[in-house]
Amino acid sequence: MTSLNGLTWDHPRGYQPLEACALQWRDVEPEVTVQWDRRSLKSFGDDPLEDLSKRYDLVIVDHPFVGTIADQGCFVALDRYLDAATLSRIADSVGSSYDTYRLAGHQWALPVDAAAHVSVRRADLMDDRDAPRTWEQVTITAHELGPDRFILALAPVDCMMMLLTIAASLGKPAFVEETLAGEDDLAAALEVIAQLADLAHPSSLQSNPIAVLDSMSARHGPGYSPALFGYSNYARTPRSTDLRFAPVPAGAGGSRGVLGGAGVAVSSSSPSTEVASKFAAFVADPEVQATTYLDAGGQPSHRTAWKSAEARRVANGYFADTLTALDQSWVRPRWVGFPLAQEAAGNAIHRYLSDGSSRETTALIRELRSLVERAFTSQPASDHKLEGKDRDGSPRNRQT
Repeated sequence: MTSLNGLTWDHPRGYQPLEACALQWRDVEPEVTVQWDRRSLKSFGDDPLEDLSKRYDLVIVDHPFVGTIADQGCFVALDRYLDAATLSRIADSVGSSYDTYRLAGHQWALPVDAAAHVSVRRADLMDDRDAPRTWEQVTITAHELGPDRFILALAPVDCMMMLLTIAASLGKPAFVEETLAGEDDLAAALEVIAQLADLAHPSSLQSNPIAVLDSMSARHGPGYSPALFGYSNYARTPRSTDLRFAPVPAGAGGSRGVLGGAGVAVSSSSPSTEVASKFAAFVADPEVQATTYLDAGGQPSHRTAWKSAEARRVANGYFADTLTALDQSWVRPRWVGFPLAQEAAGNAIHRYLSDGSSRETTALIRELRSLVERAFTSQPASDHKLEGKDRDGSPRNRQT
C-alpha cells in the first residue's frame, strides 16, 4: 500500500474536489491512498514551498511561485514522468492556466483550478443593463449605490491584485517582466483604486474575495463589486441573494483581470514521485475535471469542464459568463522574487489607502519600485532568468 500526503487550501473549492478525486482514484489504483491536509488562503500565498515539499508528496501551488520551483528543484518536472499525449490532453485549459506552470522548458505543475478577477452584482439590486462596462462607469455606479451597497476586496494582497487588474485594463500593465511600469502609468491606476476605495463599504480594507462574497450573500449586504477573484460556489449554492458574475470593466486595454487559480505539483522529496505524478494527471484530466472535480464543488481549469452542460446546470451561468474573463486575463510575473514583492507591495498599497487624505502617491510609487528591485536583486543573478540549469530542469550546485 502506497500513501500519498497532499496539501491544499482551506476552502471547500480547494479541498472538496481533491478529496473526491482521491476517493475515485482508489478505483484506478486500489493500492494507493491520498490524504489531503489544508492550509489557510494566506498561507497559500506565503508559505515557503521548499519546506512544504519536504513534508508532502503533492502541494497545490500558485503560478507566481513557478520561478522558485524551477530554481530550487523542490518539485519535479512533470514532463519527465508524464508522456506527451497525457500532457496534451491537459493543456487545453482556460486562459493561460496550463502555460503559467511551464518554465525553462519544463512543466512544473498541472492546472486543476482556474480563476481570474471578475465583477459581481446582486441581481435583485442591479439589472444587467445597469452593470458598469468601464471603470469610469464604476465610479458613477459607486456614487449611486453608496458605501452600503458598493464593496471592494482590499485586504493587503488584494490591493496588489487590484493594481494589476486596473493597470492591465487601462492598457499599461504594472509589470514588464521584472520591471515596474512608469510613474505616470502607476499613478493613473492608483488614482482609480483610491477613488473607489473612498466610495466603498468601510469593511473593504479588511476584506478578501471570500469576505466580500459572503457579505454580498447576506440579505441586506452590498450589491456590487467590480473586481475580485471569482468563486463559482457563490453562484451554485442556494443563498438568500442571487449573485451574477461577469468580466471586469474595461479600459483602454480592454477587460483584463489578473489570473488566479491553482496547480498541483509533485515534491522531488517524495519517495513516490511516479505514482504522485499519475495522480496529479488524473485530477487534471479533462474527463475528471468535467465530472468528479466539478460535481464536488471545484472550479476546474480545463476548457472541457467550463463549456460542459453540467457546468451550465450547476452554476447558474457562472462558467459561461466568465469564460472570456479567463481567456483575456493578465498573468503575473513568475521570476524568483516576485511572491515576496507581491506581498510587500500589497502591504504598502494597503497602508496608502488607509491613510485617506494624507496619501502621497509619488512616495508610494518610489516605495513600490524599491520593494520590487530589492526582491529581484536579493536573488542570485542566475535565478532571474533561470540560467545555469541542467537539461532536465534541475538546479546545478552553485559555487559559493
